[in-house]
Amino acid sequence: RVLRPSFPAGKAFTGSALLFSFLAGLGGIFNTDKGFSLSTAAQVAGMAGADLLGIVLLAGLVTLPLEKKERLRGRWAPFTLLLLSLAALLAAAPLGHLAGWMKDMGPSYVPGLVKFLLDRGVPAEEFQEALTGSHSHLVAAALLSGLAALAAMVFTGPSHSTGKARIRAIASTFLAVDIAAAAALYLAAAMLFWEPPTLFASGPNGIPLDDIILGAGGLGLLFLAAGLARPSGNDSGGGPGSASRLLLPALRLNWVCIFLGSVALGVWIEFHEGFYGGGEPPAPGAHLDQVFIRAHLVSPYMFLPVITAFILAVGSRGAGKDRVFPWAGIFLSMSMAGMLLGLAGEILWFLSGENALFAAGLLVMGAGLPAGILALRRRGGP
Repeated sequence: RVLRPSFPAGKAFTGSALLFSFLAGLGGIFNTDKGFSLSTAAQVAGMAGADLLGIVLLAGLVTLPLEKKERLRGRWAPFTLLLLSLAALLAAAPLGHLAGWMKDMGPSYVPGLVKFLLDRGVPAEEFQEALTGSHSHLVAAALLSGLAALAAMVFTGPSHSTGKARIRAIASTFLAVDIAAAAALYLAAAMLFWEPPTLFASGPNGIPLDDIILGAGGLGLLFLAAGLARPSGNDSGGGPGSASRLLLPALRLNWVCIFLGSVALGVWIEFHEGFYGGGEPPAPGAHLDQVFIRAHLVSPYMFLPVITAFILAVGSRGAGKDRVFPWAGIFLSMSMAGMLLGLAGEILWFLSGENALFAAGLLVMGAGLPAGILALRRRGGP
């Protein structure tokens, strides 16, 4: 509600976002060949439109304090985190666009790029790989920190506890510094051909600096979770089994699964690279490292953030009241069950190569999403 725009502007923005998302997604599905095609045009149009919406949103957020300063009272730290997260997303976008254009059309179709790379002695493939890696890592970090900022603004509770408010402010500030550091690092790595150093190195083991920054962001999520409280307006209505009681546990479980499924397993691998070999044969555990790469991209960095967004939407709309939104409880229960199955399945897949439990967790979470959509439908009430 703090960030809600006027009705006409909000409808136009939402409609445009849906249209551009559809174009980018549809174009991406059918854009399977190199060269320019109709699917390429749809994808480029969708992504360019999304970038434009991101710029409009950032500009609107920057001017928001001038119009709604009172509404931001007690929320300045998460609001700043939201601004920096959106700015990081917008900074990451051109890296991905350039890498995609190089892949589709070739480096010669980017004015001056061939000479730029020749002068620095950098192969085009290496530059494209650097762009792709920096883009994907920064997008993932910025998305999670942006969702964290929204959570800190939604899950504030009906009465602002001084202790929890302080935790939210400190955690949001920590995450803001972290995402700013991540943005600076990944932009430098992509554009200056700089490779982050490996710290705590011992033989093949060690943690690259960028992984330390991303891991610190995961710890920041857990710290922020301790300062969250049930959203205002969700305490009335519903009995002991009210879906509102599941909102905060579901969000906390989500972040724990993100941390364990990405940061914890990743750190374990980094300190046992003699066995995992960076996922490259002939290391005996190379195939297990590849399992981790697939699993943590699919679940902690793709599927679980979607569930996070739905939890935030349900909480911000007051959908925890069973008497108004009976589907909320179904969505939250299935999500929590799917998270636990998915985390256990990821660990089992990593240890044994068996992925059935992991797939079952994703299916359960996916099956709960329609209930989450129905939970957002207005049927009266606040």
